[in-house]
Amino acid sequence: MNPLDKYYPLIGKVVVEFQDLEFALNIMLTALLKEDPNVVMALAVTLPFAKKLDVVKSIAPFKIRDVPLLDQLDGLIQKMTEAEECRNRIVHAAWIRSTAVDEVFYHKPRTSRKHGMKNGGIRRCSVVEVETVVTSIQGAKTHLFRFCALLEERNVIQTRMFGAINGKNMGNSQAGGTRHQ
Repeated sequence: MNPLDKYYPLIGKVVVEFQDLEFALNIMLTALLKEDPNVVMALAVTLPFAKKLDVVKSIAPFKIRDVPLLDQLDGLIQKMTEAEECRNRIVHAAWIRSTAVDEVFYHKPRTSRKHGMKNGGIRRCSVVEVETVVTSIQGAKTHLFRFCALLEERNVIQTRMFGAINGKNMGNSQAGGTRHQ
């Protein structure tokens, strides 16, 4: 058996869970802007996840007048940023199986504008590490739903889906259905 075989379903789960998080972020953005959902989605799908977070952070003070809610939003954005970083570490890595032992390694170099290329090194990976990434993404999604449910309660956004679902039945990964028509 290829040692990577047990990782494939987990990597897929990372992808699907993150797509659910991003889809919910798109809905939040649409609700905050109070514009035609088709127009907002047409713009949102062209933006990387981090840029969507920048947009939410930039428009929030104009749409959310409650300072404690804005403080909560800062914490939420941090959780979603961490979830994205974890996802990127897993999804964009080069996966390497050891031929000598039944171990799996991955390599994910990093870059930044300020520091340039950083070698992430080759790291041993465990199933638990990838499961932790899934849990991180699910946690960010739950926080997003709870925050949006608060926005609904306070009539900042006019949707009624976040309070009703509260992150439990969002998208393909948990409901087993599809959200595309």
